Amino acid sequence: MRLNITTPNERHDDACTCVAVSLMGDVISAGDDFVLRRWSPNGEPLGKVHQFDSCITYITWVPLQGGRKGRGAAAGTIEGKDNCLVACADGTFSFLNAASGRVERTVEAHVGSITGLVYSADASSIVSSGEDGCVKVWSQAGIPRTTLVLVGKCVYALCWGSETTELGGDCVLYCFGSDVVIKPLNPTIKRQLKWKAHNGVVLAADWSLMTGFIVTGGEDGTYKVWDPCGRSIYVSAAGGHPCTAVKFSADGEMFAVGSFMNLRVCDKTGWSHTYERLPEGSALSLQWTADGTQVVAGCGSGTVCTAQLVDRKLYWGQYCVTLVDGNKLLVQNVLTDTVEELELRDKVIKVELGYGYLVACTTTQCACYPIERLSAPVQFDLRDVVITLILGEKQFLLSDCNAGIQVYSYEGRQICLLRLQASLRPEIMAPDLVALSPDTVAIRNPADPKKILFFDTNHGKPVDNATITHHLEVLSLELSQPGSISDRKIAFVDRNRDLYFGSVHQRLGVQKLSTMTSSLAWHDRHEILIAIADGHLTTWYYPTIVFSDRDLLTTTKTVRDDGVDEFSRNDRIVSFDGTSVGVRRGVDGALLTFNTSPYPPMVFEHVAQHDWSGAIRLARFLDDKPLWGILTGLALRQGELNVAEVGYGALFELDKVRYIRHLKSIPTPEGRQAELALFQRRHAEAERILLQAGLTYRCIDMHTRLFNWERALEIATERKTHVDMVLAQRQRYLEAVGKEESIPLFRELAASVKVDWDTVIEKMKQEQLKEAQRPGARPYQ
Repeated sequence: MRLNITTPNERHDDACTCVAVSLMGDVISAGDDFVLRRWSPNGEPLGKVHQFDSCITYITWVPLQGGRKGRGAAAGTIEGKDNCLVACADGTFSFLNAASGRVERTVEAHVGSITGLVYSADASSIVSSGEDGCVKVWSQAGIPRTTLVLVGKCVYALCWGSETTELGGDCVLYCFGSDVVIKPLNPTIKRQLKWKAHNGVVLAADWSLMTGFIVTGGEDGTYKVWDPCGRSIYVSAAGGHPCTAVKFSADGEMFAVGSFMNLRVCDKTGWSHTYERLPEGSALSLQWTADGTQVVAGCGSGTVCTAQLVDRKLYWGQYCVTLVDGNKLLVQNVLTDTVEELELRDKVIKVELGYGYLVACTTTQCACYPIERLSAPVQFDLRDVVITLILGEKQFLLSDCNAGIQVYSYEGRQICLLRLQASLRPEIMAPDLVALSPDTVAIRNPADPKKILFFDTNHGKPVDNATITHHLEVLSLELSQPGSISDRKIAFVDRNRDLYFGSVHQRLGVQKLSTMTSSLAWHDRHEILIAIADGHLTTWYYPTIVFSDRDLLTTTKTVRDDGVDEFSRNDRIVSFDGTSVGVRRGVDGALLTFNTSPYPPMVFEHVAQHDWSGAIRLARFLDDKPLWGILTGLALRQGELNVAEVGYGALFELDKVRYIRHLKSIPTPEGRQAELALFQRRHAEAERILLQAGLTYRCIDMHTRLFNWERALEIATERKTHVDMVLAQRQRYLEAVGKEESIPLFRELAASVKVDWDTVIEKMKQEQLKEAQRPGARPYQ
């Protein structure tokens, strides 16, 4: 990736200290020459708008409701009617119509220069900061509401953010001296966060609503990335000059850093995508276009420069796709050494490659190219700027702030539109918070970050009784890809960085798999989960085994451990297909490739073809414990007791071998299913199977073996049978442990029901004989 920087012929007569970009791409700039200028989206000058009486220190477009939306707006607000807000060094800010150049209203705000001016997320408030050390809140019309902060020093940077966990929602971040402070707007919350960010003065700061990351630039020549709690994520090397401007892109995946004679674009975790020389002096102000493809910089020489991102690369299999220009793609097949050029009508905003398709979204259209037939694309129109683009095996997902989350087929047909009961804001549709599988879409609940919602891709309706409610905020989630809808699994990471695993359509609960997890990914063809946990690359070759036999979870897990922590919290898994795992290193952005074992996919393929003997032969030949664990888990899941017996024998789990043999001796299929469910710790399911099959005695016997005495007696009294057997078993148990009866109902029945052990034993034998004579009853083969 690199920047293609263009410089117009016209410029300001003095330093350009501030720029602002509308959602439609219109640019306004101002500076120390007192003049506000306007520029086209292509960087062409459109002339002077207005001349003020003092230096202009900050400008922003006025958000209004309605019109075309996009990610450039804070939390879904948009600009309209060419209105902008202009702050000056004399302490005033003015409402200006950029089309007519007329000043609508001027507000006396601060004593001394205004250093920051931002709108709230819902556009209902304005927050300003100044050299007088005040941070003030104003209404949308400029009417004063409150003085939020009075620090007594110049506030150099101001931005808006949100932190719901500890600070209760909307917050203001401001910087004075070397300190950064996050102040909640909710007056009932007295807590605020404060930390020393740089060795010198903090000159610039920005907070991404999409990712939650904070970036600061200081007089010490460094830029740093923080999480919302003030924990350091990345610290750059010190440059020779102060960092004068920082700005996140609309999607939060990148940020730009400006300094003297240079401009840098970095990943959200801090490493640099590109570093370019800027011949126009210091970059005093930076703004991204709404589509995230250009950076507009106001420079110390008075020039307004436009930097276009080019040479972005994507890889999938033998193909490499390069965005060489704003609307031109090059597709290279590295095996055949052929290159094809694709040119689209408008500027490309989002492009993804995978599952045999190349999908490119421009400002107005979406184009789907079959990777084998690039000359036959499918195109359809878009209503708004795309926020998130996720590819799946059979369909792909895209989201915007107009229609919300939509699922399309690769033939361009809209399959469904998700019915979210929430206002459409960009941050609720961030890529980490949305996951797609062939039949299900998962999204974190916009109203409650502790809940995960599931939607059916066939009609866009919520899946009944499938919502997962967690005890902490969910940070990222992923859906498994292979299998049918009943096999769908989800893995998610919460605020404590714990990794949890659960089933979407089966009520099996969620299980904790690991701690300190920074990134995770599912295999594209098999149910294999990989994550960076505790500083190591950890692979669960069959995590579903946690619902069958949790003791085998560690057997099917491998940890890449070279004696040291290989990975940091900034490293991310970017791909997992075949046996290859791609990890993007957070320190320098290097793409590392690791391999997983090729044998577990072979076991999955044998089982998918019902070739159990082939899977056993493979496991015996390699004599690998993870393979035996995977094979045993698959056998338990599909009720193959002979294979499970062989697997447990190979793992030297002799007690479980004996239990499997006991299961095989049960004459009825329903009895075996119930005992297998009981083995997998699903007591309610085992009871339901037995009662539906009419095996009341076996159900009561199961509860007595589990010491669920009250439930056993409840079933016996409801069905009016075997009450004496429950009382007899209870009496024997109390005699064995040397205790007296403590359950009132048992005491009452003991006085009225006579227990005769000979009669009880005879009834048990009769029930076993009756079960063996049921239609279809025969020992397991």
